[in-house]
Amino acid sequence: MLAAATSIAGTSAAVALIIGIWLQHRGFRYERLRSSSPVLLAAAFGAGTAVVAVSLTQLLAAVPALPDRIRVDVPIAASIAAVIITSRWCSTLRKEER
Repeated sequence: MLAAATSIAGTSAAVALIIGIWLQHRGFRYERLRSSSPVLLAAAFGAGTAVVAVSLTQLLAAVPALPDRIRVDVPIAASIAAVIITSRWCSTLRKEER
């Protein structure tokens, strides 16, 4: 159970929830987000979450109860979730503009 929460499933769910809520409530306020290229926006969110996740896993790796593979699993899962949620947000934005 601990492995599921610290690997792809838990990380993806947490990142998708956080980014989805932020984009839904705050993303519409930023004109730059709405007008930028969806590919660049998704790549930027993916890279940004990967950097944050790497920093977080450096702190979490010191906890002996957590598996050592979180250094790899968490950044990858976080960046994939961020890219997917951001690209879906951009596609719904495009549909609303039509």
